Amino acid sequence: MTSGWIIFLEILLVLGLAIGWGVHEIRGLNRLKREREAREKAEAASRPAGDGA
Repeated sequence: MTSGWIIFLEILLVLGLAIGWGVHEIRGLNRLKREREAREKAEAASRPAGDGA
């Protein structure tokens, strides 16, 4: 293989890892957001209706 192909494959590998890690992190943040919203909804349902404060 020529050095140009090796460099191209290395760059492709790094970009693939970076994009994969980014997608992984975004999915984790979305999961945490859903869990927080569910927890807040459950807390709101358990509060008395006329609280107002």
